[in-house]
Amino acid sequence: MPQTAEKGVLQKDLLPIGSIGEVSPKKVRPFGGQPRTYFDPEKMNGLTESIRTVGQRHPAEVYRLPADSVFDYQLVDGERRQRACLILDRPLLVMIVPAKPEHELYIASAVSNCQREDLAPLETARALARIMKENPNMTQNKAAGIFGKSQKWVSQYLSLLTLHPEIQRMLEPDAPKEKHISHLVGFAIATTSDQEEQICLAETILEERMKYAQAVAFIREKVDGLRPEQIRRKRERSPKDDYRLLESFLYKTGEGFELRAKRLFARLAVLFEHRDPGDLTWALHKTGELEKNFGELKKNLQKLQKASGNGR
Repeated sequence: MPQTAEKGVLQKDLLPIGSIGEVSPKKVRPFGGQPRTYFDPEKMNGLTESIRTVGQRHPAEVYRLPADSVFDYQLVDGERRQRACLILDRPLLVMIVPAKPEHELYIASAVSNCQREDLAPLETARALARIMKENPNMTQNKAAGIFGKSQKWVSQYLSLLTLHPEIQRMLEPDAPKEKHISHLVGFAIATTSDQEEQICLAETILEERMKYAQAVAFIREKVDGLRPEQIRRKRERSPKDDYRLLESFLYKTGEGFELRAKRLFARLAVLFEHRDPGDLTWALHKTGELEKNFGELKKNLQKLQKASGNGR
C-alpha cells in the first residue's frame, strides 16, 4: 500500500517538496495499482530513444517515502519515463509533490493518462468502474467532470465492460489485426445486452471487414430494426439535451477544476520558473477571460431565477 504521510523513522537525504531534481529510477516505487497496464512497445522505444538523444524534458511526479527501507519516492505520474531511464541506466528527472491517499493517487493517475490518451479503451473503462465503486457518491456526471469529459463519454466507456469477454479481447491493443475491433464499434455493439447477439455482430463485422460507418449502420439495423436511411437522420436537439450540456459543463469546471487546481497550486511557483515571462502573461489573460465569461453566465442565471420567481 502506498504511504500517504511523511512519518519517517529513517535518516534520508530527500529532495524538498515543490523542487525538481534528478534521482535514481531504481529508488522510485512504481504505482502498482495504476490503471495503465499496456505499454505500446513502439512508443516505448520511441520515448527511450528520445530521452537518449535529447534528454528527459518533462519531469515525472513523485512524493517522498521517508519511512520506506527500499524506495525513496512513490511514483505519481511518469512510469514510461521511469522505465526508459531504467533501460538507459540514467537518472530520472522528478518533481516532488505532496503525499496523497491511494484513492486520490489512482484518480490522478487515471486522469493524467487519459488526458494524454495513454490508456487503452478497456483500461479507461476499468478505471472509471473502479473509481465509481470506491466512491459511493460518485455519479457519471461527477466522473465526467473529473476527467473533463461528458456524461455520455463515461457511459459509453462503462458499456464496454458489458461486452462478451471474447469481444473485450478484440478491443485489446495487442489483439491480432484480423481479430481487432475499435472501441467505437464496441460502443455500438454494447447497445444490445444480449451477449450471443454481440458475438454474432462482431464476427460479421470482422468477416465482412466493415468500416466504422458500415459497422454502426449494420449494428443499429440489427439491434433497432431501423433502415440505414433512418439511422442517418439526425434527431433535433431538445431543451433536455441543452440542459445536459450545461450540467456537464458545470461539473467539468467545478469538481474537475478543483481536482486539477489542487495539483496546480501545489507547484505553481516552479511551474513558471523555467518558462518565458510571456507564458505567465498569457495565463493571466486567459484567467481574466474565464472570470469575465463566468461572471456573465452567473448574471444570466440570476436574471432567469428572478424572472421565474425563484429568487425570493
